[in-house]
Amino acid sequence: WSPNTTFYVAIGHDEEVLGRSGALELAKVLQKRGVHDLFFVLDEGMPIVDGLISGVNVPVATIGVSEKGWMSLRVEAVGPAGHSSIPPRQQATHTLATALHNLHSNPHPTMLGTGPEEDMLRAIAPKSEWPYRLAMSNPWLFRLVLSAVMSKQKETDALQRTTTATTIVRAGVKDNVVPGSAWAVVNHRVHPGQTLEQVLEHDIRAIGDESVNVTVLGTRECAPVSPYGPESSAFCLIAATVKKIYPTAVPAPSLLLANTDTVHYLQFSRNVYRFLPLLLTAEDIRTVHGHNERISAANIWRAAQFYQSLILSADGAVFTAHSSPSHVRLGEL
Repeated sequence: WSPNTTFYVAIGHDEEVLGRSGALELAKVLQKRGVHDLFFVLDEGMPIVDGLISGVNVPVATIGVSEKGWMSLRVEAVGPAGHSSIPPRQQATHTLATALHNLHSNPHPTMLGTGPEEDMLRAIAPKSEWPYRLAMSNPWLFRLVLSAVMSKQKETDALQRTTTATTIVRAGVKDNVVPGSAWAVVNHRVHPGQTLEQVLEHDIRAIGDESVNVTVLGTRECAPVSPYGPESSAFCLIAATVKKIYPTAVPAPSLLLANTDTVHYLQFSRNVYRFLPLLLTAEDIRTVHGHNERISAANIWRAAQFYQSLILSADGAVFTAHSSPSHVRLGEL
């Protein structure tokens, strides 16, 4: 077999640290080669989830049509230092702990209805149980109920709001010395329904203490939403390939909760998707970046089948579309 069109396989080595030495450099190479208007771009993303969505007893293939932005903040408190035998009444560690408690006790508001998550619910509604089917088919009417149900699980709650995670905490260096400062890094994954400015304003209000310093360490805007649905040939091609390899799965547009290297490839196509062709349970997902992280041999085999089938199908689709006399050159992927 030899392709009728051009495929680009870009494999970076530093996606976990923003891809600046990998994907960014690869994107520069593509730019120099004059690459543009690709049929679609596909990167890692949400998996096929089984048993994760309440009321749905079939696997759901969540195809990311966008991804959350992010914001990292340094939250710092200062106070008098001293000997632990005569501790100050107001300590920096206490102030910081209170600030973090307030922050986590006041989550960001639900943004259900402002992103692609309601279309995900509509897509899986026909395969859901009663009365979930009624609610998912009519999210405009049952939005409050759906939001409450989604809030019960961290995986589905993350789809509807900006999340808050304290990832680093630092204070003293000696067991008998009260530290004069304490700080933490708070990482947000920002829902596309919110701006970065709104996230920062919410945090300052939630902390409610002017003595606590909040500094923005880094940000990334949410990715634009790529076309999906029956009018998008690229999305339909990926969805059809999912059905071929996982016949019982329901493809649905979704919001990727994390971040990928696609930020460096947005200039090459308006059809940018994020999908991981692995069938994962809630237990499997809990191991990601955690204890005993793993992928089964069966999942690796099916993933290989998925990519092979997608390449062959995409090659045929692009070749057919570009084989009419009105097209001068073949398409690219």
